[in-house]
Amino acid sequence: MPPDPNRNSTQNVKGKRKFRFCGTVMADLRARANGEKFEDDQNKLLRDQMYTLLKQSVDEVKDCGKYVFRKDENRLKGYYSRYNQK
Repeated sequence: MPPDPNRNSTQNVKGKRKFRFCGTVMADLRARANGEKFEDDQNKLLRDQMYTLLKQSVDEVKDCGKYVFRKDENRLKGYYSRYNQK
């Protein structure tokens, strides 16, 4: 008996709908993880502000340490980053 073409097309449509739905859900999850869709989210805004404040404080401590220990090479090493010396 030959396969029923209507049966296969119905299953294909259902399968495509599932994939489309999964794709939409995965895109939303990825956007949430990356912060693309929810840029005005208060948690992300607070996180970004806290990072900025912390970075400014760390940079200030490093600058002060470089000045205070400018004559002591052993102590001065801790206030320089190898990343910037490339």
